[in-house]
Amino acid sequence: MTTPSTRDGDAAARAALPAGRRIYAVGDIHGRADLLDRLHDMIATDLAARPITAPEIIYLEDYIDLGMDSRGILDRLARGGPAGLPARHLKGNHEDFLLRFLDGDDRWHPWLCNGSEPTFISYGVSASGTTSPAACRARLIQAMPRRHLDFLRRLKPRIDEGGYVFVHAGVRPGDFGAVVVHGHSPTADGRPESLRNRICVDTGAYFSNTLTCAVLEGHKRRFLNI
Repeated sequence: MTTPSTRDGDAAARAALPAGRRIYAVGDIHGRADLLDRLHDMIATDLAARPITAPEIIYLEDYIDLGMDSRGILDRLARGGPAGLPARHLKGNHEDFLLRFLDGDDRWHPWLCNGSEPTFISYGVSASGTTSPAACRARLIQAMPRRHLDFLRRLKPRIDEGGYVFVHAGVRPGDFGAVVVHGHSPTADGRPESLRNRICVDTGAYFSNTLTCAVLEGHKRRFLNI
C-alpha cells in the first residue's frame, strides 16, 4: 500500500467546497442510458431530501462506446442536467477518438478496437471492416444531430474547484496539490475508490451494471450508485 505524501495529505485537508455548494461527479457512462436515467432519478431524490443553494453535476467523461445507446446518452447530456440542474462535462478518450475521426483522422483502428461499433449502430451506421473510413465518416456525420456534435466540441479537459481537480484519467506526474476526481480506470469490484488524494468513480457501468457518482459537499464525500 502506498502511503500518501505530506503534500497529498495537505491537499486532502484543504479540499472543501464552500457553504451551499454540492457537486455530483458522475463516472464513466459508456452508452448505458438506462443506468444514467436511474442515477439521475437518484440525484433528484437526494437533492429533494437534502436541498442546497448551489448544486451541480460534473460528468467526468466517456459517455459513448461499449454500451448500446451512445446516441441516447448524447441526446440526454446535450439537453443539460436533469430537472434543470446545472451541469458541466469533461472530455474522455472515447469522445476524443470520435472527434478525431469526424475531423478526418483515418487512423481509427484504436477506436474500432475500443468499443466504437455500438456507437455507430446507435446512429444506424454500419462500421464493418469492408466499409471505408471515409464512407463511415460521411454516414455518421449525416446521422448525428448537430446538437450532439456541438455538445462534443464544448467538452472541457479539466475543471478545478474547491481544492478538487476533475479530470478524465488523472493528472501529469508532479501536478498535484489537489484531490483528483477521475474516471477512466474501472475498479475491479464495481465500487468507487476513495483515497485521501484521489477519488475514482469509474465502476465499469457497461460490464458491472453499476454507475456511480461522488457527492462532494464541504469536506465530506459520499457516493450514489445503481
